[in-house]
Amino acid sequence: SVLVIQPDTIIADEPTTLLDLRHRDALLERLDALLAAGFLTVPVAAQAHDELTGLPNRRYFFQQLDDLIQTSARDGTRFALAIFDIDHFKTINDSIGHLGGDYILQRFADILVSQTRSMDVVARFGGEEFIVVFSAVEHGDVRQFVQRILEAVHEERFVFNDKDIPVTVSAGVAGIEEFVDQPATPDALIAGADDRLYLAKQAGRDCLVDASGTLRI
Repeated sequence: SVLVIQPDTIIADEPTTLLDLRHRDALLERLDALLAAGFLTVPVAAQAHDELTGLPNRRYFFQQLDDLIQTSARDGTRFALAIFDIDHFKTINDSIGHLGGDYILQRFADILVSQTRSMDVVARFGGEEFIVVFSAVEHGDVRQFVQRILEAVHEERFVFNDKDIPVTVSAGVAGIEEFVDQPATPDALIAGADDRLYLAKQAGRDCLVDASGTLRI
């Protein structure tokens, strides 16, 4: 018999530390081996998209990021990666329930899609974290793009069960041009952006941190 799996439900909500990323890679290697052997089958849509938000999932994102790194190594194309985290999301879930939390995730996903370009890669990274790769951009342009997303969250009215929900977002940004003395890898880029996301949280949230420092909305 053949087992049908939904890979996004296996990996979408894992934490995103470097150790967890290595566990993810090992898991995906085992899944790929089982798929190749014919023991598993995966619905096509489930291979690429997050069920809740409709965004590309982490598996698809890593494939795209690998391609972008290789292209950049060949022709010097610049790109940047930003990790977005919805501030105090656990508190939001506790106050309005998981259905309300799902609503916030879906609305933020819509904002990301509306504020990015077709050439950018937008994905749900896990839990309340989302990730965007801004393609063919300079450093200053990326800061403006991320700032515009945070401003759009400020301007959006989040209402669930007739209750206004205050929502803000923090972001950490890392650019491919920062990797001069070390190889650019998916894990290294994500770790750089994640470190800056942590700094944004430490700075009081509702801001972005990139190589230039902190920008508060």
